[in-house]
Amino acid sequence: MRLPISAVVPDYAGGSIVNLSSSFAGHFGVQALAAPLATALPLDDVETIVLFVVDGLGQWQLEKHLADHDMPTVRGLLEESQVGTLTSVFPSTTMAAITGLHMAATPAQTGWLGYLMWLEEVQAVTEMIGQVDVAKQQKLESPHFLKHTEGMYAQLERVGVSAYSVAPTEYRGTWLNEWYWQGAMQYGYVTANTCASVGQVALQLEGKKIVVVYWADYDSVCHKHGPSSRAASDEVSAVDHALQRFIKHIPKDGKTLFALTADHGQIDLLEKKAIYLEQNQEFMQCLRSPPSGDRVCRNLRVHPEKITLAREILEVHSDTILASEAWEAGLFGGLPDKETFRQRVGDIIAFPRDGAQLLFTFPNKQPSRPHRGSHGALSSEEMVVPLIVTRF
Repeated sequence: MRLPISAVVPDYAGGSIVNLSSSFAGHFGVQALAAPLATALPLDDVETIVLFVVDGLGQWQLEKHLADHDMPTVRGLLEESQVGTLTSVFPSTTMAAITGLHMAATPAQTGWLGYLMWLEEVQAVTEMIGQVDVAKQQKLESPHFLKHTEGMYAQLERVGVSAYSVAPTEYRGTWLNEWYWQGAMQYGYVTANTCASVGQVALQLEGKKIVVVYWADYDSVCHKHGPSSRAASDEVSAVDHALQRFIKHIPKDGKTLFALTADHGQIDLLEKKAIYLEQNQEFMQCLRSPPSGDRVCRNLRVHPEKITLAREILEVHSDTILASEAWEAGLFGGLPDKETFRQRVGDIIAFPRDGAQLLFTFPNKQPSRPHRGSHGALSSEEMVVPLIVTRF
């Protein structure tokens, strides 16, 4: 297998975001599917764990924002914290990474292997946030087969540990959210800037607990404007200000651990390098179904006799590997828990080079638009995320 030169492979053995969740679960007496962190956390006598997740904030972005003086609160935390980095999962996309965080399990164990996935069970490319058949634009009638693993919070509830979610109100009631947060109490905010006041209630409740704060909008801003943009600086400044207010409410009892991390980072993309796959008829004739995955990490189901041709066409602008090679190399975190998981990533995985992105417009949908930032592949920008840990 020949990965892109700059590839960073996930460290599922003890240095990834799923290992962080596993360490938290293990501290409270729950045996997670993933291994714990190889590096010990200062968890002695901790009764409250606060996990602050900024979607899309890679380590390189954090360093840039610190250099640009966008994050004075975080700058202050660095002086009194255990500081390091983790890897995301592969693919480095929210549906795989956030699911891994909530389940304390790898993508190979959860089966959540991309933003768009081919689901053999329904014979369709499915958008996983809403569980929508993309071609039909219809929600799956029964998505429960996707619930292969049990969430960490349901397991914590059984051992007497409370879990609290501080996340967008709009997530409440969705199938995905209810799976993630089974066994937990949910506190919704209308805008992320209010997470401090919304989360204050959870922080003040008695008993052993984990409080997870999720900031979604930084990732969205980076998709639209790019992670190097002024807009990204604006958004991360809002994160920092809200974090300052949130920290004021954290009990300073010596028994609270605060951790800041992200699910993945982002890379800058060039709109002029957008490649529209449907415009290459020779390539489209190689496919058994529409492309899935993400624009910087495309999963392709290819007719067996046309795999070589498809790779030759793609190699003009993308690095490619066989999906079977990715499984054998452990990129998804082990062998698949179910054989149908193999089919979810197809036959070929394509990584566009030099700021390119692989777009595809499904029939009867609005044309796919270029992004200025994205994630899903194996570059250090996408894969390496911060870990800042502080005892209060």
